[in-house]
Amino acid sequence: MAAQQKPERDTGITDAGKRHLAEIRATRALIVAITNESWGKAMSPMMRHAFAEFMRRFHLDISEVDNLGGKPYRNGNYYKRRIAELRSKGLIEWSEGEHIGHDERLDLAMEVGSEDAELAAWAKGEASRRLR
Repeated sequence: MAAQQKPERDTGITDAGKRHLAEIRATRALIVAITNESWGKAMSPMMRHAFAEFMRRFHLDISEVDNLGGKPYRNGNYYKRRIAELRSKGLIEWSEGEHIGHDERLDLAMEVGSEDAELAAWAKGEASRRLR
């Protein structure tokens, strides 16, 4: 025998009202999360509410926001999540970081060419790629 579900109580609240209440609850949950952060304890209640509203509107997690000078900024965790979402949708193929700056170790590896020609060739190609 299947469990019977209780019929939804008629509160007289419209669907728009229910959505509004859900938004209020979500904002309050974020305010609690912000208060529990080390950077959120020193904030005024109004500032906590503003941060929570920013996070709710832009679908941010508490770990994806930093407080810099009293202003919310998305941090690296947000961008990692967004890249992962784009990769899973197939919208981007490559998202790994790469070194593009000069590295003295490549110069040293090219100098060692008399001992290891393969290493010297790789180092020369890598230095050329980074230069481009």
